[in-house]
Amino acid sequence: MQCPTCASEGLKDNWHLTSFPRKMDDDQFNAKCGDDSREDSKSKCSTMCVNLRLRIQKEKGQLESLYVRGCLDRLLGQKDLNENHASKCEEGEIYFFGAANQRVRANALISFCNDDPEVSCYDCVNGINCGKETACIGKYCVKSRTLINDRETVVQTCSAISPLAPLKSFNATGSACAHYKGEKLIWSRSSTGNVHISSEHCYCTTDFCNGVDFVKPYHLPLLIVFAVIIYSNCL
Repeated sequence: MQCPTCASEGLKDNWHLTSFPRKMDDDQFNAKCGDDSREDSKSKCSTMCVNLRLRIQKEKGQLESLYVRGCLDRLLGQKDLNENHASKCEEGEIYFFGAANQRVRANALISFCNDDPEVSCYDCVNGINCGKETACIGKYCVKSRTLINDRETVVQTCSAISPLAPLKSFNATGSACAHYKGEKLIWSRSSTGNVHISSEHCYCTTDFCNGVDFVKPYHLPLLIVFAVIIYSNCL
């Protein structure tokens, strides 16, 4: 697995604030460690990735965000880790003494993750060029249907996340669907009526599983939402 590997420059002389016994190499400290879009600073790891964010209150109440991202076994100096901590987050207030011997209060957010097996998924819109030769690779496959009035759009692709992953049924069957139904009210002098919107998002965890129709999807009550948004549109 690969983990983003970097640390904020502000931690170079204040590494003790992180609680990690192993310090990053000098060339891994930079000003853009908090940028999730960076792809040029990944390291091959054998255990979990870790992301640590410290929000430290500076002078005049200003907050500074400092980051550490990397391979957890390297930062801890050992490989005997509890894999049950993968995909967990912890957040809260912590206190340290800084390099100038002053008390430092910070809000710390730390998350752990491991590299679940990746799957190959169909990657297409409305069935056009929908073949295995154009597949994408991700953590999950997803198939979404969006119906706006009478116009339907079907998107099949891969996804880095699944909001339905905590469901017991998702873990048991490897797939789950969520539904949304809404209505957009448009007030105008024209004869345009309400816009009816409905969608279905189905996530699954095996190769090319988003190529099938989910005949008996799992209905998630908490995600069945009827939303009415009123817009004023004077023509």
